[in-house]
Amino acid sequence: MNINSQYEENGYFVYKTNYAERFTTIRKKFIRIFNEIAIRHNLDTINKDADIIGLYRSKNRELWIAAYDQLRFSPEVVELVNDSVLLDIAKQCGIKFPSITNRVVIRADMPSDIDHDFGLHQDFPYNQGSFNSITIWIPFQDTDAKLGAVQVIPKSHKNGVVKNENGI
Repeated sequence: MNINSQYEENGYFVYKTNYAERFTTIRKKFIRIFNEIAIRHNLDTINKDADIIGLYRSKNRELWIAAYDQLRFSPEVVELVNDSVLLDIAKQCGIKFPSITNRVVIRADMPSDIDHDFGLHQDFPYNQGSFNSITIWIPFQDTDAKLGAVQVIPKSHKNGVVKNENGI
């Protein structure tokens, strides 16, 4: 079954790229951004996820926010928007003229943080794309349900637009 058929039938598909090294490099830069802000404010160095979580939960959360806000503007992330492989995938899904209809979003969900939980939703009404839009999710680390992986409900797109938990 080709990508477009999978997309039309199920509402999603999984595409594995050979970009593991590229994504690992981007992820390492993310950690360096958090580390730089910590060092500039005389805090402990940040070398791994647990350190990032520690900064988030500390009295210095505003520094975590400042670092996080920079992630989506990293040139390496912005380059993904114009990546020939990703644009080809969009075209294979029937998008004739791929365009950006929303800002680039980077999610960095923290364990057990229900205040910023991205509840059950369809991407179209929640992110204000168009009816013929696609969302490309790229995990920058191995993730599972405990860490908050995306949960997909196959064929739910066939029910039309469904209000999310917030009534949108």
